[in-house]
Amino acid sequence: MNYVLWHKNHIVYNGICYEDRMDARLNEHEVRGLVFDEYDFDDAKPREKALTIERKLIRRDRPKCNICYNN
Repeated sequence: MNYVLWHKNHIVYNGICYEDRMDARLNEHEVRGLVFDEYDFDDAKPREKALTIERKLIRRDRPKCNICYNN
């Protein structure tokens, strides 16, 4: 599934995770110091499709905390 983290109405991170790991993934971000006050996610899908969507969203939105595709 794809998810988006927001802080003060700005997208700060686009990511993917398995549906049953969403809570754990959000906690991982908090532990690592990523600041967000809202999140949203979509339906579960095959991982390859989620990766393709993630790359497109990162290139489109250019979130400050995504660095791998954000150039």
